[in-house]
Amino acid sequence: MPYDALVVAPDKVYAESFEVEPENIALQLHYGCLEADLMMQENFHMVSTKEKCLARFPLAITNSAQSKNQ
Repeated sequence: MPYDALVVAPDKVYAESFEVEPENIALQLHYGCLEADLMMQENFHMVSTKEKCLARFPLAITNSAQSKNQ
């Protein structure tokens, strides 16, 4: 096969069921993008897209995090 492929799989279980939880989906997209970026840099010597991951899949600020910052 003329192509190389890598698979990104989470280390953490984000949900115990098949229910759709927007917070868990957001976490998976955020950390999945960052992990894919590292793999692409390490294995294919590509330029980092970390800033694009952070812009496209930002983590929401929770109420507890907001209260700590005030």
